[in-house]
Amino acid sequence: MAEQRRKADLGIVPQRNPAVRLSDRIANELETRILNGAIQVGDQLPTEGELAELFGVSRTVIRDAVRGLTARGILDVRAGRGTTVLPPNDQTTAQLMLSQLMRSELSMGEVMDARAALDIQLVPLAVVRASAQQIDDVAEAFGRFERAVESGEDEDALEQAHLEFHLALLAATDLPALQLMLRPLEQVIILCSMPAVEVSDDIWDLEQHRQILAALKARDPEVLRVALEAHYAFQQHPEYAARRAERFRDSEVVRQLLPTT
Repeated sequence: MAEQRRKADLGIVPQRNPAVRLSDRIANELETRILNGAIQVGDQLPTEGELAELFGVSRTVIRDAVRGLTARGILDVRAGRGTTVLPPNDQTTAQLMLSQLMRSELSMGEVMDARAALDIQLVPLAVVRASAQQIDDVAEAFGRFERAVESGEDEDALEQAHLEFHLALLAATDLPALQLMLRPLEQVIILCSMPAVEVSDDIWDLEQHRQILAALKARDPEVLRVALEAHYAFQQHPEYAARRAERFRDSEVVRQLLPTT
């Protein structure tokens, strides 16, 4: 009786499908319980042995199921601290998207063009939707980016500051679902699209970013669209030619973003 109550508390209702591997079935059941709120972010799962008893399977099956959910960023396993449910995060989604792009035949140029098209069409929505605070957030992000360029910070710092500016623009559309879906795409493409050769500081094109911010502050959608189009003309810069031509999956920059084991 106590075991049945424990299963009910976790929402465990074993499903039988011989076509699905047992560990995958257990992982699916745990994930379903997490998604429907029966098991919540921050909750600690029962021990491996307890889960094996609850599901009526071996510890090896539980270990494989938990390993799969951990690789997807759903669970966090720490020695001495057990297994905890993680909150959703951009990094996990970005890695999944990176994996999908790696399996395609797309060129880096095609991926970059897709992001430009999205930004040019979607960011002008911020003109009518952004709050004063969200516009201030974009301005602050630009300030950090500007200081990073002008002080000659290292490449990683510059890329991060540049990324934060574009993510702030996305947030200013005030469409949370859109932001949830596109933030990982922005991160993947921005971090993958820098040219393979060392470039001068003008590749960061502070003036175009400044014009984007000015158009947003003026709440002028047409001027903002023109500024975005001018900004994305950087993709035709000669220093980007080699980057645009290579297949996404062949890019050394992309490979550096893959998780290490």
